[in-house]
Amino acid sequence: MDKNMPFFVLLTCLVVSDSVLGTLKLSANVPENAHAGETVTSVRSAIAEGREAVKCEIVAGNRNGRFRVTTCVIQVARPLDYGVDPTYNLTVNVIGSSGNPEQLYVDVQVQDVEGYPPVYNDTKYGLLCDQNCTCKNGARCHGLNGACKCQPGWQGVVCDIPHSTVAIIATPSDSRQIYIRGSVTLHCKVFHLAADRMMWTFPNKTEKWLQGAQEDRVRIHNIQSEHNGTYTCTVLTADGTAINASYELEAVACPPGKTGESCEEECVCSHGGSCDRWAGCVCPPGWTGTTCQTSCPVGSYGQGCSRRCRCQHDATCSPTDGRCNCTEGWFGSNCSRPCPAGELLLILKQPRQNGPLGRFVRYAVQISRALEELRRLRISHGDVAARNVLVSGDDVAKLADFGLAHDVYTETTYVSTVNDDADELLRIPLKWMALESLESREFTCESDTWSFGVLLWEIATFGEEPSYQRQRQLSCPKLVGLLRQGVRLDRPPAGCPDKLYDVMKSCWREEPSARPEPADLEQKLTECGQEMDPLLAVDN
Repeated sequence: MDKNMPFFVLLTCLVVSDSVLGTLKLSANVPENAHAGETVTSVRSAIAEGREAVKCEIVAGNRNGRFRVTTCVIQVARPLDYGVDPTYNLTVNVIGSSGNPEQLYVDVQVQDVEGYPPVYNDTKYGLLCDQNCTCKNGARCHGLNGACKCQPGWQGVVCDIPHSTVAIIATPSDSRQIYIRGSVTLHCKVFHLAADRMMWTFPNKTEKWLQGAQEDRVRIHNIQSEHNGTYTCTVLTADGTAINASYELEAVACPPGKTGESCEEECVCSHGGSCDRWAGCVCPPGWTGTTCQTSCPVGSYGQGCSRRCRCQHDATCSPTDGRCNCTEGWFGSNCSRPCPAGELLLILKQPRQNGPLGRFVRYAVQISRALEELRRLRISHGDVAARNVLVSGDDVAKLADFGLAHDVYTETTYVSTVNDDADELLRIPLKWMALESLESREFTCESDTWSFGVLLWEIATFGEEPSYQRQRQLSCPKLVGLLRQGVRLDRPPAGCPDKLYDVMKSCWREEPSARPEPADLEQKLTECGQEMDPLLAVDN
């Protein structure tokens, strides 16, 4: 697609139906700069009225987990990039009360957006903005790889080759800013051609002719539904060659804060709710009410408060995503497992007179043995951290929460999946992840060793949150850039022996094969513990 061609949020669904749901097909368009959580299309719109309650799930075609389905509404789950994947062919299972899944197919077209992916500036690119952009003739650089995005009339690697063409440029260029009762300007322009005649063709089939024009503008005021459709600009050259450019106007939304068929009713939503032309306030997960003013009732959570909490033993759940807030003495995703002593992270943060670091190094030895056993089984844990270590009633540290674990024999590259929770991406433990995991989602026993080094740092700081250069909130590209420069977690405060910090740094070596094996870590940590407290014994 030409970079200046327009994009639009959603095309009218094309439904081809036989007598069963399994033959339904939908098509939808979504701009590449759509945010996570934005609706792509509703599967329910293709289900006949009166059909019993159904459950929907994406079972195929969802490369890299870019989409998710919540209450049969397909949403963006992860950032999109037209240059990487312009088309997705999703297969959705629709399960009714019978329990037998029927398949529905959704073709999603990702629309190219001018100026996206974002650029750091017009002359630099790269993780650290330290690479010079070579693009010409007004082209802009891809923020990460420097690829040039040419302006109309230019082509080539650096956009220095003239391209004879005709283009329609819309203002505003973002179709999500084109509303009912709003306005848009369509600019037809000829590049590197001598136009003999120019003709506009409008959705109502009327035409507008211009003699010898190289460009022309059409402005549409007070947009209404009847203005939607295809606008075509045809240029005829002196030799009779006809060159066309088209723009599809699909204005269906009201301006912000408006609702109703004519977009004249006020719509004020609380807690981040958005206004829908027909439904009024669409509440974010965790909120309900006509203006999203009410939190989900106790025991429910999610979009429309439609999901039931699974927490046990008097635990409460977050109304937003259903995470359980376990009561004392219980742990696990639904607070069903007893924990006599508690999480290591909470124990580390307890007030103490004299910092018993030797005791916690003893826990680290026990965890290194767990990593050794996982290595023997060729399993990567994927989230080694103090929050995932439990201390039993007999004072033994145990590695828990294998939510990211996977078999490294069968999966050499792990890509985390996205479920129905809206903020799943926020759960990724960036500051505990190895460099290769951040860059390519590669999770191995060696990446567990890196995370173990961060766990040692947590122990030595008695539960402080890791931070690089005193920055607690870092984006993935920024963190990767710092690690590539050799930046690592600072040495913990006084009381942490040099030998213990050396063990941490050995876990953070850039080359995975250079990191110590769990058996070596056990030996070195045992020595550290005995030097800190000669009377300290580590159980075999």
